[in-house]
Amino acid sequence: MVDEALRAKRIVRLRADMTDENPEAAALLEELGNVAKSIPFVAVYSWTDPDKPFTLADVFTRETLLKVLEQVAPSKPAPPTVAQAQGGVLPAPGTNGAASEPSDSQDETAQAPEASGGEHEANADDVWRPFSVEKVKALRSRGIPLVVDWTADW
Repeated sequence: MVDEALRAKRIVRLRADMTDENPEAAALLEELGNVAKSIPFVAVYSWTDPDKPFTLADVFTRETLLKVLEQVAPSKPAPPTVAQAQGGVLPAPGTNGAASEPSDSQDETAQAPEASGGEHEANADDVWRPFSVEKVKALRSRGIPLVVDWTADW
């Protein structure tokens, strides 16, 4: 159910593996207020406010996560703003209303769907990509919704 929602909403998935030492992932956990670095922990970044992710720690239900995903990437695309409509800048497909311009200097995880064929299409097949701070920053800067899942195989 959750994977279906992630796929349908075209949310990029990153997995932060804490099985072995992972200083980058541990630092982001602390930055997000998880000082004890307890897992499981999930951060969900929205396209509307990528600087304030929703976080879920320790024990949470599937329904709670699905509600967060709906807030981050609503099922209905947001209509273009008046400024976008008047300025001729329409939202990029799959961005739920966020205008987007492709950039050749970004890696594939940071490009708009139309630029690479792209991230959202590739992510529709339940692919969990390895976590890196660079990927998180690039996706957040482009307003692409993403989820970071901290896990460990102990």
